[in-house]
Amino acid sequence: MVPFNPTRTKVQLKLAVNRLKLLQAKKTAINQQLRHEVAELLRQQKDESARIRTEHIIREDYSVEALEQVELYCELLLVRFGLLETINPGKTCDPGVEEAVLAVLYAAGRVDGIKELLVLRDLLTPCFGRDYVTAAMENRDHNVNERLVERLRVNTPEDYLVNRYLEEIALSYRVSWSPPDAEGSDDLDELGSEDDERGAGGGHRVSEQSTDKHECVKCAAREKEVKKQSTQPASSATASSAASTVGVASKPDAEADGLPTLVDLAARLEALKRH
Repeated sequence: MVPFNPTRTKVQLKLAVNRLKLLQAKKTAINQQLRHEVAELLRQQKDESARIRTEHIIREDYSVEALEQVELYCELLLVRFGLLETINPGKTCDPGVEEAVLAVLYAAGRVDGIKELLVLRDLLTPCFGRDYVTAAMENRDHNVNERLVERLRVNTPEDYLVNRYLEEIALSYRVSWSPPDAEGSDDLDELGSEDDERGAGGGHRVSEQSTDKHECVKCAAREKEVKKQSTQPASSATASSAASTVGVASKPDAEADGLPTLVDLAARLEALKRH
């Protein structure tokens, strides 16, 4: 087996960092152009074509994020390269660089366009052994960063995520668009809320109207009784004084009963007319 070559490994790490940055910039520019095309498709109401393009945008975004992670791991190995140089062949990897080493070995066969990662995998094999490299490539012990594994996995994006991307693209390019399911649910929610408001408001108004009518009837009856008593002829001074005494006494009784005043009655009648 060829011995570990620290000098060449360091050079390949630097080359990998530069190549990863270039590939990220290239994919980002392509994705920006794809977003513009998706916006035009939405403007032309070609939703199905827009969804297919959006799925590709999502996968490319995941790829860019994975490239950024691998770039950071390569930079970490450059900063802590002294730990790699001190590792004896076949020995356990130092915890300070183990996560970065596993990430580079795992991504080597899954990232297209970065041949430096394949070279690094071959250069690191003498240092850690073929079994260790194979286990890292297969993520046999599940020690590779979970986020990196998820971003490099090839899956069809969920409909919810696609809709979110489409909404963001439509908003960025000022295109009027919303998911078909969201439109129906929004209409149902609005109808339900209007019915609830009408039901609650109608019940409240009916209750207020019945209460006001009841008080109006009581007030009218009370006024009729007072007028009847005031129109009766006085037979004698005693009767007159007695009537005045009753009239005086009736005022606090009316106030004690809590009957509404004429001002309150007029206001409530006006309110009834408005309702």
